[in-house]
This record gives sequence, C-alpha cells and structure tokens, in this order.
Amino acid sequence: VLELVETLDHPNGWHRSTAARLLYERQNQTAAESLRRLARRGKTGPGRMVANYSLAALGALKSNDLVLALADESPVVRAHAIRLAEDFLPKLKPGVAGQEAVFDSPLAAGLRRLADDPDAWVRYQLGWTLGGVRIPGEAVAVAKLLQHGTGDRWQQVAALNAATVNHAEIIESLTADGVFAASKIGIEFVTRLETMAAGRLAKVSSSSAGEYHAQVFKPKTKANPDRARAIEQFRPALAKRGSVAAGKAVFELRCAVCHELGDVGRAIGPDLKSTRANGAEKMLVSLIDPNREVAPQYLLFTVHLAKGDGVLVGMIANENASVVELIQPDGSERSVRRADVRSIESTGLSLMPAGLEAGLSTGQMADLLAWLLEGH
Repeated sequence: VLELVETLDHPNGWHRSTAARLLYERQNQTAAESLRRLARRGKTGPGRMVANYSLAALGALKSNDLVLALADESPVVRAHAIRLAEDFLPKLKPGVAGQEAVFDSPLAAGLRRLADDPDAWVRYQLGWTLGGVRIPGEAVAVAKLLQHGTGDRWQQVAALNAATVNHAEIIESLTADGVFAASKIGIEFVTRLETMAAGRLAKVSSSSAGEYHAQVFKPKTKANPDRARAIEQFRPALAKRGSVAAGKAVFELRCAVCHELGDVGRAIGPDLKSTRANGAEKMLVSLIDPNREVAPQYLLFTVHLAKGDGVLVGMIANENASVVELIQPDGSERSVRRADVRSIESTGLSLMPAGLEAGLSTGQMADLLAWLLEGH
C-alpha cells in the first residue's frame, strides 16, 4: 500500500493514475494516513491533488484536509480542492424562499479567499462551484469574481453562474466601487444581475415575489443612510471654486454615457442645462443619490418576454400598440414587438446608477459641479 501511495507523486501521469486506480479498487483504509501525509507534503502538485482524490475515494477525506489544499501553492491542487469541497457544503435549493441559513467554517473562509486568487483557472472553478452550494459571504465573493473576470468571457460565464441567489447583495458589492459601477462592463453586470433577479421574481408566488422584490430593490428605491453619508462627505465641494475645464474631463469619464452637455455625451438622461436653476446643492444630491427623485420618463423598467423566462431591463423611450423601445443601462437601444411582451413592471429606480462619486476627491466634485452649472 505504501508503495502505491508513493507512486501517486510520480512525475509520470500513467504511473499516478494506475496507482490511484489500484488504491480505489483495494479500498484499504490503512492507506488513509499515508495519503494524508502525501496530500500535505508531496513533492508535486499533481501528486498532492491525486492524494486528495484518493482520500475521497476511501471515504477518508476531511474538511480540514481541504482547508489545507485550498491554500496549497499549486493552482492545480487549489482548483481541484474547490471541486472536492462541494460534498462538504450545503447544496443550493431551487426557488427564492427557503434558502436556509448556513454557518461559517474554515472551509467556507478558504473558498471565499480564492475569489482573489491570482490564477484564472482557480477562480473559474470557484464560479462553477458557488453556483451550486451555499457559503456565508458568497455575494462578496461572487462580486469579486465578476470584477476579476472583466477581460475573459469564460471567467464571466463562470462568475454569472455563481450569481444564482443574493442578487441584491452582489449588486450592492459591485456598486460600492463607483468607478467599476460606472464602467461599461460594470453596467452590463449590474443589468444582467437585475435581469436575473427579475426572472427569478417571475417564477415565484406573489407573496414570495413581494419579499424578494423588496430584498433586491429596497436599497435603491429611496434615500438611504449610505447615500446620506456620501452627500455629507462631498458637501464641502459646494464651498469650493471648481475648474470648468477639469470638470468637463470628470463629466466625460463619469456621466457622458447618458448625459449631454455642450459637445460632450449623449442625450439620454435629463437635459442638464434645464436643471441648473435648481442650484449646486440640489445638483450634488442628484449626482450622489439619483434614486431619491426620479422623473417617470427616466425610470428603469423590467420587460418580461412572452416566451421562456427572458427579461429585458431599460428605460422606455417609446411604446405603442406595436412596439416597445428601450434604452438599456449601457446606453444601447432595443426594440421589442408588443406581441412578444408578457408584462412590463417599474423597478422604481433611475437609469443612473448610484455610486458614481466613488473615487472622486472633494476638489474633483467641485470641478464637476462647475462644469454642470457653467459649462457649455
């Protein structure tokens, strides 16, 4: 038995797989401790990985073994430890309601840490695993996977697979980074998550749907303490004399996707020149807490399609008996035949996301206000 265990650390894959097969066939429980030593101190990553699988095949793998494997120096070991961890965690149950509480553990903590793993394969596997299990703090981990996956389509697919529940918490984590939330990919992710949430909402009973709708959208339907604190943080900008030229540059980066002023931007949101009469303080509040007051024509709607579970999210630019025209959060336009629409519901949200002030200094906010109030 000891010779077979030692062969698992052989540099040749055929030797490793043959030894693993023989250990499985013999089911000799005395091999467990030798396998555990190899899993922790083996010379090769593949050897340590196969040792963990062999422990699992004997029914001797423990959660503490996986805690160590999740921190292994080899990404091969870490990625496969994630897969093996699935049998030690609560499985995700279908439906919105009935997701029982889960308790934290060193294993769950180890999985959460891997959301920032430098190896893309490890993060990819974590996305697929989190799509089917429950761990505390999974929403923050999923948000990190989404942010790390902006340049890789397959990373994005895996991360979105993990976003099966807790949409509100994931959205909150993503929008906490205002720069990311204002980026094109950030807007796409938040829109996709809101679409997924709306699709799940359509599948449940009216009582459960009401509860879930409140969970997903409550943070953004009215003024909240977080936005109030942000407003107070930037209130000193009202007393500063900002630079119009510098403010134009901030506007181009943060606002031009949906607003037009002078020769900059797109005229999707409100006419900013017409809002100048409201003054700098009102402008500041609108920038930081766009959902406090939303004109009906700038509300975000969910459009449920008649076939399947398809849902679109956007501002209604035009609708008649034949067609519904949407402007989506990334500024793109989409037309849907009225015959293909099952229902349309208001989210109560503004097309403009909260958190665009994140990363700005008080001086930069003063510059932005100067451009908004004086630029042309």
